[in-house]
Amino acid sequence: MSRCILAVACLVGLAVVGSAWGAVPAVVLKVGQSRSFTAARLAPGEKVSCVNHGHVLSVDAPASPAISNGTVWTQPGATHFHLHVTAKIAGGYTADCGLGGFHWKTATASTRPDGPTHSYLAI
Repeated sequence: MSRCILAVACLVGLAVVGSAWGAVPAVVLKVGQSRSFTAARLAPGEKVSCVNHGHVLSVDAPASPAISNGTVWTQPGATHFHLHVTAKIAGGYTADCGLGGFHWKTATASTRPDGPTHSYLAI
């Protein structure tokens, strides 16, 4: 009977280790790192993680250059940090792990839509 229990415990342990192995991120960055990856190094759907003082953010690498994935750590009492992963048009990825929110590109006058510049809600 004890051998049967030992065998079942070993199988359960192997299953747990196997499932945890699949959750290992392909890339781990620390706050302050920005890196580029080739398509051979990082594939669509693979996990990218960002670490800051024991806190971890994770996102999947996007499948298309038209999409980017990102998230921000906003828990009270902790420093806010972000992870942003973008697919390059020529293949590969760029990942940014840093303090604060995302670094948005600013709009220029040539990229603004044509239309009225006044607000209809203003009196």
